[in-house]
Amino acid sequence: MKYNKWALGDRPVSELSFGGSAVGGVFRPVAEQDAIAAVTAAWESGMNYFDMSPFYGNSEELLGRALRGLPRDELYLSTKVGRYGWENFDYSTERVRESLTNSLALLHTDHFDLVFLHDVEYQGGKHLGQALGEGLTELRRFKRLGVVRAVGVATYSLPVVNDCLHREIDAILVHNHYNLLDTRLEDVKELAAARGVTILNASPLASGLLSSAGPAAWHPVNEDGRALLKSAAALCEGCGTSIEAVALRFAVASDAF
Repeated sequence: MKYNKWALGDRPVSELSFGGSAVGGVFRPVAEQDAIAAVTAAWESGMNYFDMSPFYGNSEELLGRALRGLPRDELYLSTKVGRYGWENFDYSTERVRESLTNSLALLHTDHFDLVFLHDVEYQGGKHLGQALGEGLTELRRFKRLGVVRAVGVATYSLPVVNDCLHREIDAILVHNHYNLLDTRLEDVKELAAARGVTILNASPLASGLLSSAGPAAWHPVNEDGRALLKSAAALCEGCGTSIEAVALRFAVASDAF
């Protein structure tokens, strides 16, 4: 495992991190023992950054069980607030406080290294005002208390990314915009560097598009797209590798994210 210097912490961070969405059953059902085994394998392979969300099913509980007993000062832990179901969003002061308190208990920790406002642009952007108002203010309060070391936004929307780059935010987690299918995240790296905002590249497998198993049923890609990507996966296998390996090599080749 390679490690990079990270502006958000005083120790190096692993080049690859562990996202909790899959173990929480977002893409397809996962047995608890398999989820815990995956977390353990990630740690043993050298990953030291683990990210989760209340939206990701029971990912926080599972990671809390899997990581308990490991040295907290060797881990980076992040979670999210604001999204709690497919159509359940609430970035109010009270809900952010309740959510973060619950996450701390599930992870058996007294602090998070990073907390994101989750999917702030969803439902036509009607939650943006509350998220970047009440929600962000409450996360900053937790940061002043030392319970949160850094605050950020997790989003798909590049317009939201550009907006947040002009706010008091430490990090932005952007999914599906730097992978073999989409490299638009390149467009914001210079401004992010100038503003001192850390960009985290999420979903290098493009939410399952770049995987042998293929995307979940809810993914909006059409049947022609699914067939094309299935052919790409078969081509990689025929060359003695996997589409996942190719996608990950591409994602880590850039030193910008």
